Amino acid sequence: MSSDARAPTTIGDYRVLRVLGRGGMGAVYLADDPVLDRRVAIKVIDGYREHPSARARFLTEARAIARLSHPNVVAVYRAGEHAGEPYLVSEFVDGTPLDRLARPVPVATARAI
Repeated sequence: MSSDARAPTTIGDYRVLRVLGRGGMGAVYLADDPVLDRRVAIKVIDGYREHPSARARFLTEARAIARLSHPNVVAVYRAGEHAGEPYLVSEFVDGTPLDRLARPVPVATARAI
């Protein structure tokens, strides 16, 4: 899924609204959860077809993250596969992406985050 032209319109039961970001491992989408009527973030991991052990590692990591419950950690709602690629559905946190903050981050800003 390397271009927006190939961005899915749905992933599982979720309706994709737009791309939030892309990186070397895949893409993150803003999506609508029609069942629970909320916005979610969906991370789709590219290239796992070639690495079966990586798929198992992804699921292990998704389960570990899902067990966490902390105000500073996004909640994980679901893990699955779409078009042969694993995805992770999590809480959508609206705000400025951390990679867009000016560096160095002031101490007061870091504490607030």
